[in-house]
Amino acid sequence: MLHRSMQARAACFAGSITFSLVALLAAPAAAQATTSDTAGVTQIIDSFGDGVEPLIVPGDVDVDRIGNVYVTSAATNTAFRISPGGHIETIIDISGDGVNQLIAPLGIAVDDTGNVYVSGSFSDNVFKITPAGVITQIIDSGGDGLGNLLLGAGDVTVDSNGNVFVIGADSSSAFRISPAGVVTKIIDGTGDGFGHALIAPLGIAVDHLGVAYVAGFVSDNAFRIETNGTITQIIDAGGDGVGNALLSPYGIAVDLDRNVYVAGNGTDNVFRIAPGGNVFQVLDATGNGSGHTIDAPIGVAVDHLGNLFVTGTNSSNAFCVTPGLVAVQVVDTAGDGLGNVLLNPEDIAVDGAGNVYVAGGFTSNVFRLDAPTGWTDLGHATTGTHGEPRLTTAGTLNTHTVAWLNLANLRPSQPAVLGFSTAVATTPAFGGITKPATPWDGLLMCVTDPVGEVHMPLLDVPAALSGTTLVFQAFQLDPGHFSGVVMSNAVRGDAP
Repeated sequence: MLHRSMQARAACFAGSITFSLVALLAAPAAAQATTSDTAGVTQIIDSFGDGVEPLIVPGDVDVDRIGNVYVTSAATNTAFRISPGGHIETIIDISGDGVNQLIAPLGIAVDDTGNVYVSGSFSDNVFKITPAGVITQIIDSGGDGLGNLLLGAGDVTVDSNGNVFVIGADSSSAFRISPAGVVTKIIDGTGDGFGHALIAPLGIAVDHLGVAYVAGFVSDNAFRIETNGTITQIIDAGGDGVGNALLSPYGIAVDLDRNVYVAGNGTDNVFRIAPGGNVFQVLDATGNGSGHTIDAPIGVAVDHLGNLFVTGTNSSNAFCVTPGLVAVQVVDTAGDGLGNVLLNPEDIAVDGAGNVYVAGGFTSNVFRLDAPTGWTDLGHATTGTHGEPRLTTAGTLNTHTVAWLNLANLRPSQPAVLGFSTAVATTPAFGGITKPATPWDGLLMCVTDPVGEVHMPLLDVPAALSGTTLVFQAFQLDPGHFSGVVMSNAVRGDAP
């Protein structure tokens, strides 16, 4: 069935829409950009944070299904949400839940229903923040309450069933917290219990079956923890066993085929461990082999197409490694090329549309690297009460894929209309230019949220549209424009 949050947003759709609402949340068909000159780079937050709370030393970054980005600020004891329209807000600060404080947050993760989880590395705890803003501490330094402590809470992740996983760097442990609040220790310093210890874990990941993976920074290894509690060491300091060692593993990720990726911070490399146990080095210090090297990788992420993304902290860059093992630098110290630079990136995340998010540790900012999706901005916005309404997109306009239309800078809590057509035109109207050809093929009716934004999914565009074009433009009644109507920019989507 359609996810409940999707159902709620889909209620914005008018009856004239020809798109079917199906529960198909598959990856886009278009591959992620693998050259830096084809991926637009945009700074989405800087050290000013939300204008009240600053962003200093971002520790972790994650993104939800509709493109909200979440980032922790370790030095200011806060975490932020950045909406697709660019609205920035603090979702938790040092006050935590009002009783238990949040100090030096590092890990952040978001589940399928929009709940956010933030770990406090100095406060030794994890908080849950609901979409409504309700904050609850779900684990503290007491760990499971059976003598297994959580100390130095760091990386956090969540599975499809809502189980939260967090590592304790200082307690050399990891825990699972069920949606009902049951806390279970899944691994401790004894590792697999057969002489392979776990010391100072810094990274944790979980696959679609609920199997967890933990990387030991000091013990130079990584473990797989099955749902039944069976623990297996899947890589150690020997790396691939043919001369490529693994030292100080940090970031860890797992793809849809359950291949695990581990970054060797001390050996400047990344390994892939197949489910059957085969270990293969997919990236080394030479980076792309053509002058763009990687030094001290930390963050790793993998998209639905099997593209691997890795940050080089000391080299101040990030790479994409394709399934065919082609490595390409996708961002470097130049950042967005507009003066907003990237220094010492740590965490990296990728959304379902293939957009990549990189947090700059020394520059206290986050960049978005846009995936090619077949969308073109046609311009022609007019200025209203809140400036120019902005229409942006996420995802690819094709069958069995979720594409999103995101609106910003409109009047809050007011109706708006998106007109769409299968052809482009230039028609004077409302003191500006409309780009969808008239008569329009349909209307999308919606109401903006309290900050003047709308996020609409277009699910399962019919196969009959393959090779055709859809043009969208938004309109809203607005006394701030002399015509009484304000218009967004138009966007054109070309279905593959």
